[in-house]
Amino acid sequence: MLRKNVIIIFLLLISNILYSQSKQINAVRITTNPQVDAIIDENLWKTIPIATNFVQYTPYNGASPSQKTEVQITYSNDAIFIAATCYDSIPVNISKTLSSRDDFGQADYFGIYLDPYNKGLTAYGFFVTAAGVQVDIKLNENSEDKNWDAVWDSKVRITENGWVVEMKIPYSALRFPSKEEQTWSLNIYRNIQRHRETNTWNYIDNTKFGRTNQSGELTNLKNIDAPVRLAFFPYLSSYGEKNTELDNFGYSVIGGMDVKYGINESFTLDMMLIPDFGQVQSDDAVLNLSPYETYYNEKRAFFTEGMEIFNKGNIFYSRRIGRKPSMYSSVNDTLMEGEVLRKNPQATQIINTSKFSGKTSSGLGIGVLNGMTLNTYAKILDTITGEERKIQTEPFTNYNVVALNQALANNSYVSLTNTNMSVFGNNYLSDVTATEFRLRNKKNTYSLFGRGAVSQIYNNELDAEVGHLYRISLNKTSGNFRFGATHKIISDKYNPNDLGYLQRNNIMQNTASVSYNIYKPFLYFLYWKNSVSFTHTMLYEPRNYINTQIILYSSTTLKNHLSLGTRISYTPDQTYNYFEPRVEDRVFIEPAKQYLSGWVSSDYRKDLAVDINAGFYKTNETGLHQNGGWFTISPRLRLSDKLLLVYSFNNKYDFNSYGFVEKTEDNDTIFFGKRDIETLTNTLSANYIFNNKASLSLRARHYWSIVDYEDYYTLQNDGRLKVLYQPYKYVKSSDINYNAFNIDLVYTWHFLPGSEFTLVYKKTISANQDMIIDDFYENFDYMYHKNPHLNSLSFKLIYYLDSQYLK
Repeated sequence: MLRKNVIIIFLLLISNILYSQSKQINAVRITTNPQVDAIIDENLWKTIPIATNFVQYTPYNGASPSQKTEVQITYSNDAIFIAATCYDSIPVNISKTLSSRDDFGQADYFGIYLDPYNKGLTAYGFFVTAAGVQVDIKLNENSEDKNWDAVWDSKVRITENGWVVEMKIPYSALRFPSKEEQTWSLNIYRNIQRHRETNTWNYIDNTKFGRTNQSGELTNLKNIDAPVRLAFFPYLSSYGEKNTELDNFGYSVIGGMDVKYGINESFTLDMMLIPDFGQVQSDDAVLNLSPYETYYNEKRAFFTEGMEIFNKGNIFYSRRIGRKPSMYSSVNDTLMEGEVLRKNPQATQIINTSKFSGKTSSGLGIGVLNGMTLNTYAKILDTITGEERKIQTEPFTNYNVVALNQALANNSYVSLTNTNMSVFGNNYLSDVTATEFRLRNKKNTYSLFGRGAVSQIYNNELDAEVGHLYRISLNKTSGNFRFGATHKIISDKYNPNDLGYLQRNNIMQNTASVSYNIYKPFLYFLYWKNSVSFTHTMLYEPRNYINTQIILYSSTTLKNHLSLGTRISYTPDQTYNYFEPRVEDRVFIEPAKQYLSGWVSSDYRKDLAVDINAGFYKTNETGLHQNGGWFTISPRLRLSDKLLLVYSFNNKYDFNSYGFVEKTEDNDTIFFGKRDIETLTNTLSANYIFNNKASLSLRARHYWSIVDYEDYYTLQNDGRLKVLYQPYKYVKSSDINYNAFNIDLVYTWHFLPGSEFTLVYKKTISANQDMIIDDFYENFDYMYHKNPHLNSLSFKLIYYLDSQYLK
């Protein structure tokens, strides 16, 4: 056994040396396009060089693949063509599980990454599974963005020797520099799912940071011209909506168009004329008792595709465009006797959005995004006179983002981003500017990261409120042993939240971390990662101590592909919480806390797999003794190659939790409460794939949270709590029984490249009351039958029109 292990280690070391040099493919030009049918029998393929000698990326980094792969690449006047033969000694074991577009599922797959600028920062991926499902990805170093979509062609065919792939990637799907002769970054991937094995043509050392910077090259691309990249996406959608509370039915038909115009070979203009986001998946609503705003992920396609340049500086949160009106919650306060609220839009109406982005031949990325929202009004009816009046909840607003990103040597970059929100009619303007850089040494073993930002808010005639942020980090980014140190300051006046997202400002924080990772398989382990970090946090102004936190983390994947990990978090002393009181210069002193959690994830190749996550915490101090925990279990059942069911159950509880309840108008008295909080979340997802073009998905979620207050307190000036006797004289009942229920049923049919038809049914129920119902079934029955339902049925037809085909 010892000799065998020594031999394996020796072979891996040799392979690391052999594969350390970047490979090259000399592209051959053709005059006649091959037919994309996964039958590689045209004579032209006989003259194209074959790329082979792949190497394992995972699980045995640097080892020889279990199966052979041969790839040929050629190009013509209008496209890149790829032909691949994925040999397999047992073709019947090729995984052909169906999945939705942009989802690998559990199938074998093949694909390539191309970076026409050869800068090692951003690459475009074109993948296809053995079931014929297309997946396109934008890869930024190690981060995959599947929201990026392109229009291209592919075919697969299972043979007696394995499976065959043929692709056509038109130049209209890519951006590239204007040069007579070009060299593109290239890497080729093949996944063999039954072995959980991924092989690459150019070796990727997983002890080094990044994948795009470890690619080979596609050379000798000569005299390729970008076509006229002009595409239209006209759409027609129709909505029917019924609100059981108002007992009315609304119906609407909307038409609009998205336009994508390639200004030149490198820059693209995207425009949405009369945007429609009605079919976007429902947000996972939660009960938020914290002083911080709930963060929701962006799900609107326009704001998820090609957004990496706008995310530099971390000052842009696209959910602000089309946000909830700023005066939405205060409308009820304006109601007079006999008046009722007829309509109060929960989102402002976007009338136009446009996005300009691209990259010059010198590696300068440029991005400009603009969006506008109309005046928003709530409608109020006087039930006595029958007259209706309007209240403006949000004026006409313009949102603008400008970003520059210059690629530097050694996969480094420097960027500059500006966001601006202008509210017309009340002279309100918010402007934030940020710069960011990452510098790496030639061996890509160390990196220096920096970020600085300035926010300026102008409100009528008041003086501008100016704040700043800066962060500097030094990290060792390769090898088994790594370390890092970060210093961060967010001033008390820094506020990017008109067009960005920041939980809290007024912070000065220092963090140090070390990690030791084992990437080579040993004993029963495929890899093992371990880290420890220390964080010290203070207020920026005044320099008051908040807390110290120590985190230990360890995770591993075993050779049977069972993954597991654990996390320990410890605050050795008290936390001085200056944010929970919701009043400046007031503090709530929390006792030291210890957290312990762990997770297990079984092998997804199996028909039945399960994820489990559990943890608990407790405090040391007897007077404010708190404890809680959470448990999540999520089984996954694949009933066939077409049907997948995933159920998730989460139970979270906090006993003797202390938190803010309310305050007096003069902010002099702050009331806290001791409460028990329990939250149950049940989520069911089902996906049925008819074929590689059509699918049906169901997502149903019920969220239930109860907050039961036991005692009330006043917060003293020293940060301690004092019991409030006869609290009913000062504090109204604060118990909460909150429910959120959603159903999203979506049928999707990609009937032509770039064109799709969707049919969507949604149900939404939201219920919030102060009467706690302890029984789950009784609570669900009350929520479902005693509260209004919002039901909607919609369809949307998008048709892709390319100017090249029209011509």
